[in-house]
Amino acid sequence: MDATTTAAEKGLLKTLELKDLLFFGVSNILSTGSAALVGNAILSGGKAWPFHIAGAATLLLGSSKTYTTALEKYKTNDAEGKLIEAEMGLTGSWLASIMIVLFNIVSTSVGLVFITRMLYPNASHLFSTMLAIQFALVLVAIGLYGIEVNRTIINSVSAIFIGIILIFVIFAVSKWFGGCHIQNVDLAATNGFSHSRAFLYIFFILAGFDVLIKFTEETIDERNVSRAFIGTNLLAPLMLIGLCFAYIVYVPLRGMKHADNTFADITKGIFGDNEGSIMKWVVISFIFVSALVNYVGLSRFVYSDLKDTMFEGWRELNSAQAPWKILLLLGAALIGCIAVNNIDKLVAGADLFLVAVLAMVGWSAARAKLKDGKKPWIESLTTLGLFTVGGISIKQLFKNSDKTDYSAVV
Repeated sequence: MDATTTAAEKGLLKTLELKDLLFFGVSNILSTGSAALVGNAILSGGKAWPFHIAGAATLLLGSSKTYTTALEKYKTNDAEGKLIEAEMGLTGSWLASIMIVLFNIVSTSVGLVFITRMLYPNASHLFSTMLAIQFALVLVAIGLYGIEVNRTIINSVSAIFIGIILIFVIFAVSKWFGGCHIQNVDLAATNGFSHSRAFLYIFFILAGFDVLIKFTEETIDERNVSRAFIGTNLLAPLMLIGLCFAYIVYVPLRGMKHADNTFADITKGIFGDNEGSIMKWVVISFIFVSALVNYVGLSRFVYSDLKDTMFEGWRELNSAQAPWKILLLLGAALIGCIAVNNIDKLVAGADLFLVAVLAMVGWSAARAKLKDGKKPWIESLTTLGLFTVGGISIKQLFKNSDKTDYSAVV
């Protein structure tokens, strides 16, 4: 009890540096999406895939500027909510908080369910649900050990995964310089092109930098959070370009029916089938770490969001300076979401929640800048772009012709 009281008095542990935030951001971005959607994005967009990446990256860089506005004003884990409250009122703030929680809970649970499907693709509904729940319990246990242990795990696994992507790129570039023939991706798209769907694939692979603001109160120099916004929104698109290029070089696309195992497909092309099967375990570990970033980040958001409310008692910290009550509560919510175990449409809805939050932050930042007598060109254009993405998402959500569009989008 004394240890818990002391931890509560100290608050969250300030220990994160810029490199930690970059690892957190990249791992949260290039997770299930890059593992499952790269091939689908290329087949849907054809030769236009680099433009889709450039467009999504530009939009997210603009969004990172709006988040910087929130960070500079409030310097808390829930700064985005505070900015929305200042410009849109308490109702807007609560609505944003609910959407943030729903998005993170659903996307984290989908990551865990995706792991079970990779391990046992033909397992029964009950078995895969129980296995995913066990992964959720492990997630909770790791979260309770605090940010020091969390960052050690996240940084280590993320470094390995980033290294693998770099190896893929080196092999692909070497083969290209060696005079290999690059396949025409336009000819491989046997089902026709859908640039709107391809853009959504790319956008939701690259979305995820917003988790970094939730670690503000655990960062030694808060200025590094805004630097990490920019850094992750530059690094992730560059790595995705390299991954797409390696996929085109090593994976035969013509006639392909299933393009949802990016890393295994590239590994098979370079080293053979046996090594490709081993890659499954690396991908699983990375998806789990991405889920850990989401889960821990959400707990920090809730921790700050409940300050000075009637739920102040839920902010109690354990000896590792982790909000243990909130972690357990979110763990229970995860288990409840996992129990559905058929959440394709829920994921599409969660993506809409994310776009809505980003748009609300963008609109609030534009309004705040306008009050200061400045012209919010970037903020306004970013918000307009996010509304467009939201409209495309709604159209895709209610489109029945492609049932698996959102089956792995996180």
